[in-house]
Amino acid sequence: MNSTLLTSISQAYAYPRSPEMDVFEDILLNNMFSLGSTDHCLVVSLIFWTFILLAIFIVLLLVMASLYWWFSPEKQ
Repeated sequence: MNSTLLTSISQAYAYPRSPEMDVFEDILLNNMFSLGSTDHCLVVSLIFWTFILLAIFIVLLLVMASLYWWFSPEKQ
């Protein structure tokens, strides 16, 4: 086979640099921490339920501390 009929193909291509954030990450970050103006957005929000649980735990902690303070076991 004649080598002049063959064409040289260079396969050494540099990989393009990926951007710091692509479009999918931008959409996730924009939608994850934003609350809409509807009640449904507030109810399904994780931040809302985190604050609700935090408030319940603080109330329980205060009730337990006050019960312990008022009815503290006497030292023997």
